[in-house]
Amino acid sequence: MKEKRSKGKEKVEVVVIKEPKATTQPKDEIFPKKKAWPNQRGIEKVAVLHAPNTPKSLSDEETTNRLDILGHLPEGSKPVIVDLGMGNGQFLIDLAKEFGRKATLIGVSASPNEIRWHACNYARIQLVKGKLPHDESIMDLLHDRLGKVDRVFDTFGPSTYSLNPLHSLIYSAMLLKPGGKFSAISSTEGNPFYTVFGDKNNRSKIKEFFKEKLGIDIHFEFTAIRSELEDGQINTDLLVTFTKGDQELRAEDYLRLCREVDNWVGIPKVIKSKSSFYKYDTHYGMFSIDMRTYKPFPRLEDTCDASARL
Repeated sequence: MKEKRSKGKEKVEVVVIKEPKATTQPKDEIFPKKKAWPNQRGIEKVAVLHAPNTPKSLSDEETTNRLDILGHLPEGSKPVIVDLGMGNGQFLIDLAKEFGRKATLIGVSASPNEIRWHACNYARIQLVKGKLPHDESIMDLLHDRLGKVDRVFDTFGPSTYSLNPLHSLIYSAMLLKPGGKFSAISSTEGNPFYTVFGDKNNRSKIKEFFKEKLGIDIHFEFTAIRSELEDGQINTDLLVTFTKGDQELRAEDYLRLCREVDNWVGIPKVIKSKSSFYKYDTHYGMFSIDMRTYKPFPRLEDTCDASARL
């Protein structure tokens, strides 16, 4: 067969001897069909994912627990809702249908090729392109919305993919106004030992830090979810929730708190024996689901001793 290829303005005819192989998707063409599941999340699916469930409760639609996403919002004001890791934006699009123009909806995406741009623009959703926790656009959003947000949702977003998920939790806490609520669903290996937020001891340290430094009671709760990859399969993931207290924070406190949590809990380290079951590479970086442990900084004297032995 023949095909024409262009080189500059000159057309070159190439004779292909063998039948060409089926074309493969470009490396940076994200979310092929088999990897689309984190992106398919409207308001109904988010409501189920962000509610505590068991295999038994998920066995029937009538017994499935759902988060009241629209409940407990301030009356007489225009609520501000942020979706971190917004995917294609369907959750916010659904919220726009519910609220009309009576809410400020903000979506944050580190991979903007996913976004349904026309639908999001029509719904007047404010879009922030950047990667948590420290991109410049992310810091701009923090300065603009510090202490002004009513709800922050994270559905397999930065709480799963971020290089340091603890920094993302702190970021969310700083966005919220007093009484504002945070909810995230994050991946696990199906047991309490392997999660993005480490094991039970790691999570206890995270709780201590948030209580001591932010006046926040953070909750980690294992919940059952319906698998999007295997029909009929039930998996276990981690629900992370908290309500913002009255403690006032300044934007400049963010980096200080990030350093403090690194010292308090440790630096996240990928558990290499638990290889990622989901990853893709884009122009915006690698996204993968990896279980973590948290290792403390080595003491300065230990580092010096190790250097002396070399």
